[in-house]
Amino acid sequence: MDKCIILIPSLNPSGPIKGAVGLANGLSDLGVCVTLVALRSGPGANSKIDAKVNVFDLGFSSNLSVLSMIKAVKRIVSQLRTEEQPKLAVISMCFSADVVNFFSHGATLRISSVRGDLAVNYSMDNKYTGKLVSNLHYFMLKYFDLTFAMNEEMMNLLVKKKFQKVSLVPNFLNERDLIAYRKQSAEKVNDNVIFVGSLSDRKKPHLVIEAVAGLNKKGYSIGLKVLGIGPLFKDLSTLVTRLDDERIELIGFCNNPMIYLKAADIFVLPSLSEGTPRAVMEALYVGVPCVLRNLGTNDNLVVDGVNGVLFEKDHELESAILKAIELQAGLNGGESLLGTTFSQVQCSKNVLAEIESLY
Repeated sequence: MDKCIILIPSLNPSGPIKGAVGLANGLSDLGVCVTLVALRSGPGANSKIDAKVNVFDLGFSSNLSVLSMIKAVKRIVSQLRTEEQPKLAVISMCFSADVVNFFSHGATLRISSVRGDLAVNYSMDNKYTGKLVSNLHYFMLKYFDLTFAMNEEMMNLLVKKKFQKVSLVPNFLNERDLIAYRKQSAEKVNDNVIFVGSLSDRKKPHLVIEAVAGLNKKGYSIGLKVLGIGPLFKDLSTLVTRLDDERIELIGFCNNPMIYLKAADIFVLPSLSEGTPRAVMEALYVGVPCVLRNLGTNDNLVVDGVNGVLFEKDHELESAILKAIELQAGLNGGESLLGTTFSQVQCSKNVLAEIESLY
């Protein structure tokens, strides 16, 4: 494969977009001419895009321009096709990009990457339309030439749904973005907790706030910074005000959360559903142990008592935070806590090999 297109909804600092940039850079390093196409206007990916990657920002204002998006992508495909590669691989990420990819067939190999169980994730984000959207999304993806699953649980689900071809390639990072933020051994532990993610019911950020406030009332002195935006922002602001704990801060949107992450001692994400959370991977890569709910394939990321702590029930979160703080105090620092399974180089090679098998 000499050329490919990676199709994304927009350039913004979200996990899937960072994943797309990481893949674009990884494939580019392997000699593939990569074109990264953003459908809508966005604030920027906040991730270093290799100079060899061609970037097209189509600049549409909303998803209602889907017909124009499809025409624009088809034009790009026709410009990039060659006799040596008459079918161009188009890798899409997220619902709107998958829709455009679905309708841009003909001279393309349609490829997508599924982060987690769409039915569960969509229903938690929007209980009224979640099931309908997930059914539509799964229906489209069944016609794709290849679907990448980020963990075994997701792969088994896609196989059960009789997808054409499914391959397991873990989520991975754009590592060049993160190496400068690696925690060093000389840095002191200050019992600082951080949450990074969408402020939604699925992510359960209020549990972190309540757990830290509860520990501080018991005599501990733990700081907490909550980074992210979402539908619960107003409710969480009210909660923080009511708790009246000056050590708890609701930061909101942050263009570069790595600045806060580097200063943290542990990362806490009590989500009820996840694929392979990028924020957790970033924390582990820079040396910050994580506290996760023991569900799905979180145990692929965190080995309990080694690079973080897994908990089961909401009421166990306080003790899990204390265990993670104790664990962090015993780490040497200066090293990644993320397993080698999630290496950018190896995962990019695996993606390339799977796509080339389609030609």
